[in-house]
Amino acid sequence: MTGGMAVARALSDAGLGWWEKVTHLGGNSGGAWFGTQFIYSQRFHDAVTSNAAPLRDVVSEWIESHIAAQARELHSSEWGPQGLLPAEHGCPLTNLEVRQVISRVAAFAETPYFRYLPFVAGTVLNQSIDSVANATYATAPRALPAVALVQAVTLPPDAWTTYDRTVGHTRRAGLRASFADGRTLDLSERGKALPLAFVSEAGSKQGWWFNADITRLDVFPLCPHADAIRAEERQRCALPPYRSPRAMPLPLRDDPLLAEVAAATGGAAGFAGSPSLYRRLMGGVEREAPRPAVRAPNAAPGRRVLCFLARPLIVGASDCAHRKLLSVWPAVARPAAAARQAERRGERGGRTVPLP
Repeated sequence: MTGGMAVARALSDAGLGWWEKVTHLGGNSGGAWFGTQFIYSQRFHDAVTSNAAPLRDVVSEWIESHIAAQARELHSSEWGPQGLLPAEHGCPLTNLEVRQVISRVAAFAETPYFRYLPFVAGTVLNQSIDSVANATYATAPRALPAVALVQAVTLPPDAWTTYDRTVGHTRRAGLRASFADGRTLDLSERGKALPLAFVSEAGSKQGWWFNADITRLDVFPLCPHADAIRAEERQRCALPPYRSPRAMPLPLRDDPLLAEVAAATGGAAGFAGSPSLYRRLMGGVEREAPRPAVRAPNAAPGRRVLCFLARPLIVGASDCAHRKLLSVWPAVARPAAAARQAERRGERGGRTVPLP
């Protein structure tokens, strides 16, 4: 983000009218955080482009405000409840520690990083954009009316959603793409993420863009018992509603909050919320875990036995810790005021615009 601030100041200092020639401003993660504030905050735009203060001072002041805001947002309930979801069945030893781990990490870092939408809204955008809890691309005033903002986002192949008390697990949803030639692709089965972008232009014109071959995106329930320890519980995945899951259109909103898209594009650790992507990552842990024949081929028998016992413990602990930590993160919701506004507009889902 600070790199974007430096480029903006350099273009302004050049004095050649470069900003009058700019038609699109794009980015992801910190670049999108910069773009959102630069387009939708007049005071941020002026502070970055004006020579009234050295850029070093502007950046330092922004970072100080960002750090101060983290402590405020740590206990804020504006974006949803603070409580964690109930722990899942299985891995009983992990259940004893999971809440303490999350609470201690959050308290040590003094930041609501485990609740990423409040983190972005409250500590990144709130200091530059007024009423960020309600600001949408159609309603927020623009500092650069003629410049289109392009924000890159990646949809995971699957994700944890809400806790289901009837089965004792956190629900999972998979992503499916339908193509113009009639084919469908289960991204959760392939473990493939889908890149797309949100484009906002002047005149309240905005929408989601993705490859033109894709005609429809759907979500469907995945079996929450797939990682169960007991075989009889895993067998439930062969029964309805998981055997032939019913798909529903993915509700990409027409007019999302600025904070919602900025948080989605900045979620560098978003893979951790996807069961299949995290499982692939943890495969590296399994490969690096001690193996009696590979890690210590010439070791004494006692050490080889230790490697043999340590491997399942390391693999099991990493798998349990993953499923517990990620599946109990608290749900994040739109603030009540923004939700009421969306209801008044009759907003349920959103249109999707294929790339030409």
